[in-house]
Amino acid sequence: MRKWIFLLLLFSLWGFGAVTAWSTGDYRGQVFMYYREDDAPSQEELARLVSQEITAWTLTEDVLVQNRELGKKKQAECMSVHGSRDMAAFRRLVDGTYGCRSDREGCIISRGLAMDLFGSVSVSGKQVWCRDQAYVVRGVTDDSGYVILIPAGKEEGMRCMIISCGKDSSGETAAERILFRHGIGNGYVCVDGFLFFSFSCLTVMSAPVAVLIWLCRELLRRGVGKRRRLGLAILALSLLFLGILLLWKLELKIPAGLIPGKWSDFDFWSRKAGELHDRMGRMGEAYRVEWLEQLKRRTMISAVCSLGVSGGFLIWGHFAGGNREG
Repeated sequence: MRKWIFLLLLFSLWGFGAVTAWSTGDYRGQVFMYYREDDAPSQEELARLVSQEITAWTLTEDVLVQNRELGKKKQAECMSVHGSRDMAAFRRLVDGTYGCRSDREGCIISRGLAMDLFGSVSVSGKQVWCRDQAYVVRGVTDDSGYVILIPAGKEEGMRCMIISCGKDSSGETAAERILFRHGIGNGYVCVDGFLFFSFSCLTVMSAPVAVLIWLCRELLRRGVGKRRRLGLAILALSLLFLGILLLWKLELKIPAGLIPGKWSDFDFWSRKAGELHDRMGRMGEAYRVEWLEQLKRRTMISAVCSLGVSGGFLIWGHFAGGNREG
């Protein structure tokens, strides 16, 4: 009985990891770039990319936000946004809407800021002042901190950018071509959501592979009866079919950047490992970005769950086999 409870717990944990990995598919085709202050493109430069779905923003700390009707004020983080505010905030709304991209008079504030300035989160349509300009609150996010999102000024440098390039395995390459075509440089930090999605899916597949290896081992073990061998063979074939179906449904592809130009390039993987190490270090320099934080969190959860299930099952299989032999 305890054996089946343990296996059920492993299966539940794997299911949670698989669902989390599936959710990282929302980031496919999205490329995040973070610029140093001197290299950040201006809102006016980005406005020329009318045919591309681009969201860009920059963050300024300790900006005074006021509710002049009630005489209340609070220092907050100010996000100047070009494009979709929902992509910049990447948070659920508790009131109102994010408004349209062309809205120059509206703003979005966090729940924490709304409570401090108004004492309520139902403040859509009310007025706040930021940088000596009045804005109408269009919506309130579920962020407990103090944040306000306002339209970016023409000359303001956008240090963070998300480019939607379609759900392709070469999103980073496509983003770099788009920026190069319009005379805009690449960011100091570049994160392709497809790479995280691929990694999450591969870790999810590790558990079925571990089970398949165990089944093959059991099939080849001496002393297994014909009836049991037939049952194990059917289970192994079913698992293989389900694995292929899962790969097809996930539309999993090997990222183009991880395929060497020629197989005789033996230094390819060592170079890629060095690039990955350098990128991970740079990623830590980017200030808090909700898009990036959620992507890393989901990837980590799916990897820990899936690899934990693989290890747990192999340990169980080892001891289960040892008990039978004993």
